[in-house]
Amino acid sequence: MPFVAKLLGYLKFSKYCLRNKYFVLSSLLLVMFVSINYSVTYFYNLNDEKSLTYSIVPALMTLSMFFTGFFLNYRKMPFYPYNIMIVNISLFCGGILWVFLSVGQYFLWTLSPVDLLFSKDSLSELYNSEARKIASFWSPDVFYGGPTFDIFSCLGISLSGMIFSKSLFSKDKKENILLFLILTLIFSMSLYSSVAIGSRTPVLVMTFSFFISYIYTQYKYVFLSHSSSHQKRLSKLLVYASIIILFLIFFSVVTNFNLADVFKDTNFGYRLAEKGLETDRYDAWLSAIDQMFEYPWGGRFMKLPDGLRYVHNIWLDQLYDTGIIPMILLMAFHILQIPIFFDFLKLNLPRTLNLFFISIIIALLAAFVQAPVLQASFPFFASSCFFFGSIMKLTIDSRVLRYSM
Repeated sequence: MPFVAKLLGYLKFSKYCLRNKYFVLSSLLLVMFVSINYSVTYFYNLNDEKSLTYSIVPALMTLSMFFTGFFLNYRKMPFYPYNIMIVNISLFCGGILWVFLSVGQYFLWTLSPVDLLFSKDSLSELYNSEARKIASFWSPDVFYGGPTFDIFSCLGISLSGMIFSKSLFSKDKKENILLFLILTLIFSMSLYSSVAIGSRTPVLVMTFSFFISYIYTQYKYVFLSHSSSHQKRLSKLLVYASIIILFLIFFSVVTNFNLADVFKDTNFGYRLAEKGLETDRYDAWLSAIDQMFEYPWGGRFMKLPDGLRYVHNIWLDQLYDTGIIPMILLMAFHILQIPIFFDFLKLNLPRTLNLFFISIIIALLAAFVQAPVLQASFPFFASSCFFFGSIMKLTIDSRVLRYSM
């Protein structure tokens, strides 16, 4: 990717970017993290291949993706400022398509939409297996667990809020029809994969993305509108919300309605309805924190709850694997992105970009909290670093342009 971008003339090394404190600190933290993390991983022989190459490649990929995302010249690339969304979606689509093809191949493409939702017999064996192992589409002899597929599915599922907002609140629907169809296709592939393997996290991501995108859209529409009729819009919004809430309360009381029963009758959200948010991952988090100072240098010597190979949290898994220092470096890197996120949302950018940003942040946060991301898929982590770098670059460029005018 860096070589292609350089060949097309889209890489730009700007001095003003190199003087930005957020970029300098983020770069320093990320370089230190990958250097220490993958050195310790190789020292402990924690990678599956037990080779130096398997430690060098993830480190180089992570750094190259972050710096490529940051040094891309988005103003020179076509379709500015939407090109940042196009590039990131194209990157994420690789993993989303891989998951879709792997799940489809596992079921031999026999699941129709009706079977997918209502035929539990074909999925019961998979639902009863906590590992939910499925062979990779590219390597049929290599099997991956459910969390590996879930982190990619979260990216596609999170677009639900963006699709909903575009379909209802976009003023230029005809011009956005191509984008709407592409987003819907990506969402549909992830939805198919999530329902087929009984994922819980993507279902939660879809719900949060839907409501947060709606709230953001209405907040911008009602409170930040310069129209004199914003009070009327606010009144309508409150009335509609009150009617919906009262109707749901009345319906649930009169009919003794239980939403979980609806999920149990379909494969959608089946595991979520059966188990709720109950999981032994919370116990693993507490175990890792309790043993933090007993095993400060990692090595996977901590005692986790039976049946778990990982802590299922991106930061605590680095504690489990390589110790306190890499965990702190990774946490510091992610915390440092927060001011950039707020500055990005303050920019005068199209609402479509803000909705895309919100959707992806929800998906990444869910993956980071619930899955062993680096152990499951280091390309996913590298892609997230590309996303952070691209957001940082566009934010800095917009600031410089605003101050120079």
